[in-house]
Amino acid sequence: MPRYNFDRTKKTMNNRNNFPGPKSPVQQLIAKRREQLGLSTRELHRRVNGDLDENNQIPLSTFWEWCNRSNKRSGIISDDLATAIARNIEVPVEEFKKAWDLSRLHFTEGSIPEPQAQKASIEMLIEILDNDKRQFMSKKTILNIARRLHQSS
Repeated sequence: MPRYNFDRTKKTMNNRNNFPGPKSPVQQLIAKRREQLGLSTRELHRRVNGDLDENNQIPLSTFWEWCNRSNKRSGIISDDLATAIARNIEVPVEEFKKAWDLSRLHFTEGSIPEPQAQKASIEMLIEILDNDKRQFMSKKTILNIARRLHQSS
């Protein structure tokens, strides 16, 4: 007689809420201040929309995505919205705008630049290899060069 495994774990509605922590600087700022103030995302959204006029209010889904998902399409934020969010999380508007700009710079698809130090290291490696007269190098020599370049950057 076949055995049936009825003890399989079932997917529950809670699985959709298992997100990693905040990623971008603006998400980290909002999450930290929300926890310190004891506010839920909904309560913060309600307070922010209370400070805005009817034409500038944002939907809860958009606000939730700003707070929880990686922001790939975050554009320019209006002064009214930045002021309302900053006032409700009790931070200076300039600090909030700075975090927003940092989030746009580092978490927008295709805009993550290669660090400058690595470019310098790669250029130094090319220069070392171009000027070396040996045709063959041992693994030990190449690892030593790489380690020195890594330490200098």
